[in-house]
Formats: sequence, structure tokens, C-alpha cells
Amino acid sequence: MDDLDILIARLTAEFEDTLHLSFKKISEDIDIDYLSNAIAARDEGKIAGILSFDEGLHQGIDNDLNNGLLYALIGGIAFAMKGFAQRHRSRVNPNGEVEQLMAELRRNVVEPLARRAYEAATQTISRMQRLNFNAHEIARSAVAALSLAPDQAKSIVYMRKAVREALQAASTTPDAKLSAQAVKAILDRVQSHLNAAQRGALRKAFSGPLDQKAADDIIHRHTRALASYRQSVIARQEATRAVHLGEYLAFRQGKANRSIPRDARRFWRTREDERVRHTHHLVPAMNADGVDVGEPFQTSLGPALYPPLEINCRCRVDVRRPNAGA
Repeated sequence: MDDLDILIARLTAEFEDTLHLSFKKISEDIDIDYLSNAIAARDEGKIAGILSFDEGLHQGIDNDLNNGLLYALIGGIAFAMKGFAQRHRSRVNPNGEVEQLMAELRRNVVEPLARRAYEAATQTISRMQRLNFNAHEIARSAVAALSLAPDQAKSIVYMRKAVREALQAASTTPDAKLSAQAVKAILDRVQSHLNAAQRGALRKAFSGPLDQKAADDIIHRHTRALASYRQSVIARQEATRAVHLGEYLAFRQGKANRSIPRDARRFWRTREDERVRHTHHLVPAMNADGVDVGEPFQTSLGPALYPPLEINCRCRVDVRRPNAGA
């Protein structure tokens, strides 16, 4: 583990905590009964107000992350810039980048998260209304969906549909148990909307006595697991992006103030192990002469100024003179 790995790991943990606390606070601030009444009345204006929706964004998430994640990202970028300057004995001024970075990070990180929260919650409400769930259950599900991606929220709705059908079927049997044939029929109707883990969890739950408490526990566990996974992926990706952006900005400043040799260039480097994806392995050869300020690396996935190329990308960028060797 090198210095960049350590920095990325530290920032990932910080970002993940920020995301978790933000979504938790936003959910706890919503009055479920008030939201339930608005949903029952199909009052879209009131629903939007309760959920802090405005112009396709969740304003609560937008505001909260602006005050938390955004400043954490700026701090990570500044730290990466200073680390680059120490390694290359160059001069940097992180403060000179803050205003532009704030605008770019809000546009590229915070607003998309707020927009996805809006989509997940509104799609959950409309989907569950079509499936004839009661207003209180829709309200609880919509609030939980704020921390999920739309596709994740959709899968939870169909888990709820399967659970509801299983409870209804179990209530007609003496021992509250479903036959294997009944379980298969229920799962067949929703399987295209669920992942393997969700199907397996439902199959296991439906194989024994089923009651409302057990059913609620299944949904809660899987919602929490999906939210946690999503937040960890976002945190890792944005931490990695922040560190490499910081290094790129430090390189750009170093070139501008001539504290880095004029002929220094940026070279893509992989970890050169069995985990390197083929598309990433090709990048060094596709950019054998390196790239300068403002020049993206050419990749089979499209141009990229710096890593990560994809989720969980471990690539690095080295700065050196072309004749200095790898």
C-alpha cells in the first residue's frame, strides 16, 4: 500500500461517514404520518414539500452534502496537491482552485446524488401506488428509497410485493407455511426485478413460518445492505477521483509556475497484477509518449484526464521526463 492508497482509504472512510450521516439525518427529519396523508390524498405538491423536492433535486441532500461532502472533497483534493508538491518539489496553491472546484463538485457529485434520491423516491411512490400498497407503507418505502439508487429502490418494491403475496398465501394455511410450488410461483413473478441474493433471501424466508415481523426484517436488512454498499462505492470512487484530480491540478500549477520541468509529462501506470482489467492494461501502450496539461489519456473506454477509469480502478499517473524511463 503506497501513500496514495493510504490517502484514498482515509478519505473513503470520511466520505462514507458523511454520506451515511447525511442520509440518516434527512430520513429522520421526515414526518411519516404527514407524508402518508399526502400520499393517500395524491397531493403531489405536498409530497414534494415534505420530501424537500424541487426541480428534480432533493434539496435536503443537496444542502446537507454541500455542507459536508463538498468540503471533505475539497480538503482531500488540497491534501493530494500538497503531497504531489512534496514528492516533486514543486509549488502549489490549493486556494487558487477552490472556487472553480466547488462549482464543479457540486455539479458533478452533489447534484447527481440529489437527483438520484429524487428519482428513487418518486419512482417508489408511483410504482407502489400502481401495486396498490397502502399509503403508510408507501411513505416508509419512499423515505428509505432516498438513500438508494433508482434500480435498487425498484428491487425493494418488488421484494415488498413478493413478501405481501407470501403473507397473504401463508395466512390461508394452518401452519403459516407455503408449499414449494407456491414459493416458486411467487418468486417467478418478481425474479426479473431481483438479484440472486434477494431471491435467495426470500426463498429461505418463505420456506418456514412467515409473519409480518419477519417480513419487515427481510426488507429492512436488504434496504440497509443496498444503501451501505452504494455509499461505500460512491465514497471509494469519489475519494479516488479527488486524489487524482488533486495530483492533476498540482501538475498543472507546477507547469504554469515552472516548478516542474517544462518537458515533464504524465504517464499512465497500472498495478501490473492479475486484477488489472484488460481495458486498463491497454492504456499505457496507447499513451506511450505520455500526455501534457489539458491532454486526456486515450483509452478504449474514451478519453480520461486521470483515473479512475471505472469503479474500483487502481491505476496511477506518474510524472516524469520522457527520457527518464519508467
